[in-house]
Amino acid sequence: MDVTHDTQAQRVFDYIVRPYCSSGHDADFLDEAWAGVLARNAGFKLESLSVESTDWTFDSEDAMTQYAHDLFSLQTSHPQVRELLQRWVKPYAAQGRWVMPWSLGFYVFRKA
Repeated sequence: MDVTHDTQAQRVFDYIVRPYCSSGHDADFLDEAWAGVLARNAGFKLESLSVESTDWTFDSEDAMTQYAHDLFSLQTSHPQVRELLQRWVKPYAAQGRWVMPWSLGFYVFRKA
């Protein structure tokens, strides 16, 4: 499994981590075509790809902001991290908790 192209996770890395982390994160993310090319080059066949919701939940918006700030080693203020998350990921309150939408691509490869 990995971060997949055109998901909230990719937007976090492209628009929050890359510009606000000293080590950045300049990467191309997998999609079905790219995964197929890599598989063929390694002698495998891409059997399936599914993008599944793997949302993160937090006790509060502050806890979510702190977690993102620390996990991604962001070098910016907490108010700006909160603003960036709202812009690119669109977290929301649900049942007294905060949900940060997230998803991962699940890839199954088979040896050809």
